[in-house]
Amino acid sequence: MESLLTRCEVSRPIVFDAESIWPRVLADIASGASLTAALQRLRPSPSYWWAKDQLRRDPVLRARYAEACEDRADRLAEELLELVDMPIPQGLDGPGKSAWVQKLRLQVDARKWIACKLKPRQYGDRVDVEVKHTSISITAALAEAECRVLQGMSYADEALLLPATQQG
Repeated sequence: MESLLTRCEVSRPIVFDAESIWPRVLADIASGASLTAALQRLRPSPSYWWAKDQLRRDPVLRARYAEACEDRADRLAEELLELVDMPIPQGLDGPGKSAWVQKLRLQVDARKWIACKLKPRQYGDRVDVEVKHTSISITAALAEAECRVLQGMSYADEALLLPATQQG
């Protein structure tokens, strides 16, 4: 029995030290990485679900993660400038240049969209909406409508509206 145990490796669950992992993960996220990519850079790599569970349970960590995501939006916005200023590589033929430009366009669009979602006040489309407060009295509107109806009727038609006791 002992020889069987020595030949088989018994795997133990890995216990991750959140205090040593999260500073590195948050720094990677602030530099533009996704949560998944930041976790995969660690060895051993904690799972995405472990990280999400940690974020759900710890409000301070969740706030730090939100700040890192906002920093990521700033980094992605800076990458937009780097991407659009990138010169076309030498030696590409017509279809190669077209494919390179399309790939660059996708990268720019993805970064714009993510930055807009992560930090909408700064990178989102600005919509100017002006609302003027107008109060409407339903009682007054009904009274005006009744007046218009009555003005449009003849005297004979008004008699139809009077109760039977007032009709002569």
